[in-house]
Amino acid sequence: MEINSLSLLVRVLTSMRAYDEAQKTINKISSRAKQLQAQLVLWSSQRKWADIRTAGEAALRSDFSTDPHVSAALHLLLSRAAWQQALSTANQLDEDAEVLPFSGLPGLDGEAATRAWHHALECLRLHKQLGWPANVELLAPVATAVAGATGKQVEALGLLSEAATERPEYRELQENVEILAVGAGQLKVALEANLRQPGGHAVLARRASIAFQNKDYEASLTAALSALTSLGGPTYQTPMAFAMGAAAAAKLSRSADREKLLAQLKSVPAYQEYEALSEFATAAVVPGISQDPLGILRDGVSKFPNSKVLVGNLLSNLPTDDSDAAREAVSLAIKLRQHMVLSLADHTRLLNAHLVLEEWLDAEIETRAAIIRFGPTHSLQSMLAVALEMQGKTAQAKAALEQAIELGSGRLSTLRNYLGICLRLGRLSEARNAIQRLLASETSREERLELLRLNALVLSQLELVDDAMDVVRDIGKLVNGDVETEEGMYLVLHQVVTLNQQGIARQEWDAFQQRVARFVDQWPKSTIFRAVKEPANVVQSVDELHDFLDEVIGGDSRARMQEFNKREDDLRKGRLPVPYAMRPTYALHYIGDVFTLWHVGKKSSHDDAQLHLPMHASSEELATQVRRDVPLLDITALLVLQDLELLPVLLSLFGRIAISRRTVNYISNHSRGALVNAIARSQAMGLLKFINSNLEHIDQPSSSRQSIQTITPQELVQDYIALGKEGRWVVYCDDATTRVYLAHENTRLKVFNTLALLELSDREGRLTELEIARHLAQLSQWNVGIAVSVRYLLASLTGAVDDGEQISAIERLERFRHHEPFASLARAIWHPRKDVADLVAHMAVVISEALRDERSNEDSVAALWAFWLMRCKVMFQLSLDFFQDMQPYCLILALIRLPTGAEERLVHAALKAVELSTESDRMSQGLEDQFLERLGMKLAAMGIKKSASVEDVRSRLATVLPRGTHRGDIFEAAYYASLSRGTTDKGGD
Repeated sequence: MEINSLSLLVRVLTSMRAYDEAQKTINKISSRAKQLQAQLVLWSSQRKWADIRTAGEAALRSDFSTDPHVSAALHLLLSRAAWQQALSTANQLDEDAEVLPFSGLPGLDGEAATRAWHHALECLRLHKQLGWPANVELLAPVATAVAGATGKQVEALGLLSEAATERPEYRELQENVEILAVGAGQLKVALEANLRQPGGHAVLARRASIAFQNKDYEASLTAALSALTSLGGPTYQTPMAFAMGAAAAAKLSRSADREKLLAQLKSVPAYQEYEALSEFATAAVVPGISQDPLGILRDGVSKFPNSKVLVGNLLSNLPTDDSDAAREAVSLAIKLRQHMVLSLADHTRLLNAHLVLEEWLDAEIETRAAIIRFGPTHSLQSMLAVALEMQGKTAQAKAALEQAIELGSGRLSTLRNYLGICLRLGRLSEARNAIQRLLASETSREERLELLRLNALVLSQLELVDDAMDVVRDIGKLVNGDVETEEGMYLVLHQVVTLNQQGIARQEWDAFQQRVARFVDQWPKSTIFRAVKEPANVVQSVDELHDFLDEVIGGDSRARMQEFNKREDDLRKGRLPVPYAMRPTYALHYIGDVFTLWHVGKKSSHDDAQLHLPMHASSEELATQVRRDVPLLDITALLVLQDLELLPVLLSLFGRIAISRRTVNYISNHSRGALVNAIARSQAMGLLKFINSNLEHIDQPSSSRQSIQTITPQELVQDYIALGKEGRWVVYCDDATTRVYLAHENTRLKVFNTLALLELSDREGRLTELEIARHLAQLSQWNVGIAVSVRYLLASLTGAVDDGEQISAIERLERFRHHEPFASLARAIWHPRKDVADLVAHMAVVISEALRDERSNEDSVAALWAFWLMRCKVMFQLSLDFFQDMQPYCLILALIRLPTGAEERLVHAALKAVELSTESDRMSQGLEDQFLERLGMKLAAMGIKKSASVEDVRSRLATVLPRGTHRGDIFEAAYYASLSRGTTDKGGD
């Protein structure tokens, strides 16, 4: 008894704010449990919420928790403390508001609110166990407020309504149950709780509104009229009661009562906004009274823009299925959020609006916020999945859909979306499970047919052929044989599935043939399914073959073949720039997909340009500052990177990449199917494996919201161009023609390809120069059009001659001829299609770069130079004079690039190269003299046009070829003689 008296005294002292005396009293309490409870009461009065949390949670972990009375008291105090902490960050209550909004104030601390709900729920469970003690009255307001703010009103109502039934005398409990029930949409429970309370003005006002929502218009009007004359002043519910009562009176055709209630609204300025609400409610229950009920609310909001009740009701009743209404919903939500946080219903409406407006990021942000506040419901997870998928975040979308299904979502849209992702990623077992769930749902006949078709194909690809045939038989029974699309689908499916089945019962096969004959007879020109009779005799001429093909394709095969041949010829000769991935079926009739084109092109001859991938574009500037960007890869980049085994390097550099959804679909379609060739299937399966293994790091954006089953090469390119020109990604495309199209659409795009990736890998230390040279050589061997920088060309010679190995220059030349990757790179950069002047200029750069390195071997430089000279001679079938002119020009251009002091090494290397180019290891005196003469002559010819720079070259060469030496005299004589002749000729002209 003494302990209870001391605990009571503490409460009295804290209410008087005699905190010191209260603390002294607490210290006198001998029971640890009672002392702790009293201490928490004192801290509550002092608003020491953090102290309450620390001490209370520690106590719950101790032996105090074994006593349900003590544990309930601790949870009660912790819930109240956490709720106060949640409110501490929230906006201030509006001046005209009497109570907190049921959904909570803006700025509420969500983590603290969730904690408050946890303790409130535990306290409710303990109170139920204890038979609903009086403390439930203290808990009810907190539990109700927290439940409303966290969207847990249904769960809270389940316990509190039981308490209200057991304890009808607890008035505050009844009022809070009423509030909770309205928030949960359980109006019958709300009315029951309301009727348990004494009938004062506030109770009657709330009853009028609840009864109207419950469509008990007589009770609503009676309560509203009673509120007019009841004791107690007006409350925040009063104008709502009069508005709903007036609408009820209109429904009951009691005009006098309606006017009486409307007069009350008009007489008080603060109530006038409710006139519009009453008019809207009247339009909702009295047919034909208004053609535009929402227009009434809009007019009201226009007149009273700060009216929470009008804005809230307009948002709650606004459909968001079109863009105009969706934009209005977003605007209304912004207004409403100035006063309160949104309820789950309004939050869901806002999410729908963002989805309708295709504001995917906003939808994702809002959905994640709703999940944090209300918990992961299947509806929110489904909406999150849509927002994520439309941003290309497929891995996250798939996870969200899986959670939605796990939470019990039977929504067809959720299952369809999940099925679409599984099929795109080639996850056939998961797709099969999704199909089974959809088949178990109520679907239309047309949708069921499509699901069965997909089921048969999936089972066939899983090599469950007997199961697939069972499904095909079911489809055969379900389709309407008089509908071309249905019967044709069945026949095609039967053919596809039976390709993998050994032996079909004769009776079944005969029945199938009868259906084929009937179909062909009924629809002879069908594009879905067509039967063609094999020629009676062997086709013996091209004309006979074309006649047969005309019947198969239903058109003029000769004209189509001529068109294909012309396109291919124009493509080969560079007259028709067709994006690489579009070439199959457009310019190359014999290749059906880009996978096969890539395979064939790698093994084709150098002359088959129509089959080759042009990676490099000479006039193009590739992006270099890209590490913070996300590259959008097209199919050509994926094929190149896969075969070079560089996909892991790409991910290590960027961390995140993007592959369009349509590209992934295209890959997936070619990874399976009876009619896909083995080459395409193997490459597609490899890419699909990479995508699935790195799903978290791969975005899958889409240029269209339409779901497309079959994707042509043209659609694949068009989709990539549409996405690329948006400028959201670095355009990573290994087809120069596609990049040209993109640059035409958007000149500010960052463009990138595998050549740029190799250079980036070099700068970032992910690949060595030799590794890059080997990759470049491989691309060259695959007939890919590339550009090779000098450093990688020189690096490709690594290993041709061992360090310290003493061999002659001619032996070095022989090693270089057969050394990979150098030999392949040489073919890639020194080819017959290149202009001779460009070849000379390029070689001058190569020689100057090689000689800049003081460690370079002169014999190796000479061997490299000779290799180039001999290749040029063979490529161009040059005359002897022209061939002999190339070396002097190359030397002069190289010297211009080299620093002073490199002249001797350059001249020695040049002379040795001339010697080697004759395939001799000894220079004849005549050959050397001839070279020096031509060097002097060509320098003089250049000097006539650019005398200043050439004179500098002459003076530098004179340091190596000085006057008075045999070499120097020959060079000088030729130089001045040519200069004199050139000047005389110029003067005569």
